[in-house]
Amino acid sequence: MGLFLLLLQTPLLSVFLMNSQTREAYEAGLSLLHYRKELEAQAKALDSQPIREEPMAQKAPPMPAKKKKKKSK
Repeated sequence: MGLFLLLLQTPLLSVFLMNSQTREAYEAGLSLLHYRKELEAQAKALDSQPIREEPMAQKAPPMPAKKKKKKSK
């Protein structure tokens, strides 16, 4: 049993000695690590970009309503 655990700690041998459930968990962990590295790289890229401040849009004053002319009879 001890030798088996020792072999499971060797990356190249552990892949071949895994059962299907262990392999699935291993691959899920690898994909999670890969995804985390991608997110960290994207965060660093966003942090390195300068922040562009856009001018505040000013609201135009409301137009007064036009008065309706009365029809003359």
